[in-house]
Amino acid sequence: MTSKSHGKSFEKYFNSVQDGLCQWQLPFAKANTLPTKRYVSENYLSLARILPWTYSIYFRNWDPTNGSTSIHDVIKIQRLINAGFVMISHLMRDDNIPLDFLDDSIKIFLSSWDEVENAIDDLVSNSMWTKGNHLSLLNLIDQMRRFGNLRLMWEGNNEQVIQQCKKIHPQLRLTQSYFLGKMNKHLDEKCIGIIHNHLIEAGELRNHHQDNKKKEYQRFQPARIEEIISKGFVLSCVLLKDDASNSVYAVECFRRDGVESLRRIEVTSIGTVKSIGMIYTGFQLTEDVIEIEREKMDERVLCPCLLLPLAVRNAEFKKQFTIVTDSWKILREDGTIDYPIHCRNLFSH
Repeated sequence: MTSKSHGKSFEKYFNSVQDGLCQWQLPFAKANTLPTKRYVSENYLSLARILPWTYSIYFRNWDPTNGSTSIHDVIKIQRLINAGFVMISHLMRDDNIPLDFLDDSIKIFLSSWDEVENAIDDLVSNSMWTKGNHLSLLNLIDQMRRFGNLRLMWEGNNEQVIQQCKKIHPQLRLTQSYFLGKMNKHLDEKCIGIIHNHLIEAGELRNHHQDNKKKEYQRFQPARIEEIISKGFVLSCVLLKDDASNSVYAVECFRRDGVESLRRIEVTSIGTVKSIGMIYTGFQLTEDVIEIEREKMDERVLCPCLLLPLAVRNAEFKKQFTIVTDSWKILREDGTIDYPIHCRNLFSH
């Protein structure tokens, strides 16, 4: 994008569509604005989660044939995005990962990256063949066979532990005894934290943070939900367990009676479009409202998700959205919610 003078315009566009996510700060979508100078892993994963959607919209609003970019180069970028999204989605699975498929996915991603590098040729300052970060992906399959799912090795929302370590270990290039002393101090603090949590669970100590429950969804005024669906903005929703209605649910504004009101948004499957492996189809806001006691939300909610619009500039919005969940599953072509696969149309060129 930068090599074709689209870096700044893409950053401006991306930051504009990120506006809502940046305000909500959902655990699975810790959005941050570009450039990525202050990103941590949560921000990169959030970026990866919505990148196919972001580029789908950008490519629909930008005609590459008006500039120096060939349509073949655009397809190579789309392949790279789709391959990267499929690879990361399966790497971050919390169930049984098909390692043979993942091995193929890593190699498809590296091949796609090589294609893009060859397309921009001398503009690459850090090739994947010299830097090494990308090629180290080839080691992941053996690592996962030995140690299990990669997701188990990621701190996730507890990444602030790194900041705690940095306070204790300002530098490592000192004597071994100094380093061991600092490690013991860190271990002592960690053990005290574990004991504290056990005492809370046993009811011996009061949990002063019991109200600070992890936020999984954003609440909206009913009128705002209608505006989002009609105009095509990002919407935070949830999927419910054992729900056969083919719907997602937006949580309405906070109620003081301990009940959550969920507004049903039905999938109509009208005007289905496929772009960079993502399926966009018609959604309709219904008048149906489900009431669930707040304490029972965890029992009823399958997973939180984002409803992402297929909006085109200077064109009427056709209420086409796609679904991306916190578990990396997406809306598939058959209407199910499952992990993404490679887009055959992109890789058949």
